Parts: sequence; C-alpha cells; structure tokens
Amino acid sequence: AAYKEVPLIITKVYDEKHQLIDVKKAKIHIIENTGMPNIRIDTNNVPVESKETYVSMTLSTDNCDEAYIKNKVPGEIRCRGNGTMTYDKKPYRIKFTSKNNLFGLNHGARAKSWVLLAEYADQSMVRNSTAFYLGNSLFNYSNNYSSDYMPVNVYLNGSYNGVYVLAEQQQANSNRIQINEAEDGYTGTDVGYLIELDSRASEEDYYFSVGKGTDWSMFPG
Repeated sequence: AAYKEVPLIITKVYDEKHQLIDVKKAKIHIIENTGMPNIRIDTNNVPVESKETYVSMTLSTDNCDEAYIKNKVPGEIRCRGNGTMTYDKKPYRIKFTSKNNLFGLNHGARAKSWVLLAEYADQSMVRNSTAFYLGNSLFNYSNNYSSDYMPVNVYLNGSYNGVYVLAEQQQANSNRIQINEAEDGYTGTDVGYLIELDSRASEEDYYFSVGKGTDWSMFPG
C-alpha cells in the first residue's frame, strides 16, 4: 500500500528530578486507507502554499463507484483556513472550471467550489463529520441546507497527503445556501445576506460586532 514516511521522531524520557534517563527514536509510516475513495490532484508540481492565490490543477477520482470516477477535471486549488494553515497538513479549497459533483454528495448537486478539511488538530477526525451529520439530521426534514461530507484519501502530485473530509463550500447557490443575491449595480439593502461568525472578523475590510460571547442567548429575556 502507498504510504508517507514521517521524519525521525525523538522522545526524551526524564525522571522525577527532571534528569534525562533515556532517548527513544522511531519512524512513523502513514498507511493509505484503501477503503476510502481517492482524490488525486495534479498541479504539475507547482506548490500550493497560499490562501489568496489559486494554482491550476486537474482532479481525478478512483476507488469509488464507476459513476463517480473522474479523469483530470480542470480547475484551481489554494489553501484555506486560519490557524489550520500553520500545520504541516494543509486544508484546501478547490474550484472547478465548470460545475461538478463529487461522489454524489448533496444528491448529486453540481457546484464549482469544494473544500478538503485536513482535520490535523482533531486526532479523532470525527468532530466536523459529527457536526455535519447533526446539521443534516436537524435541517433536512424541512429542506434546509447543511453541508454534505465524506472522508477521502488525498494525493497531491502523486504524494499521499492522508485522510481528509470532503465538504461543500458555504456559498450562495441554488443547491446550497438559497439567498437572493444583488444584481450588478444594485446598491440597496433588499437582498439576502450570508453571515459568518468569525473571531478574526476585525482583520477583514468590512465587519460588524454582535457583542461578546457571554452576551449571547438562545432564549428571549
């Protein structure tokens, strides 16, 4: 099976007086999970390092139902996230040249933008998946939207990056968040709004405050 070798790991063991008593060395091999679908991204060996600049790519899929196999679909890829950008295993946003569906998610709905969540800080790799599952369980009965998802293996330029969670990009879209977008040139306020709760909002050009977290309440006073 394909694997990715992690550099030498050194563990130092100390006694109760903080004196070094042993040093242990090991290497870890990350083994591919062959039971998951594969996403193979080829950027012609151009590194993907920025969350602002897209890199041209093609995307292929395999180890899945024949109907979901794709071969070198064109698009772009960039990094995504804030704190998760600092980890060695990067999360990504992919944008196809034309609308596509991946593995039948969201009842086969087609869109250009998708995300690959690295889950590096979550050793269980189930927190986001659990949130997506609960969201779909709560919202789908009323035809409201919550992102669909599935775990996948990701390969970048032939190198195995590990297991990711494939999910939908949160955006105004008839098959995702259904809000009325402003037409070109319209400057009024009678439109739909997509609002994001963001602890880094002050870093954006336009943002507003809704008070402190301790001020929030789910119930009327």
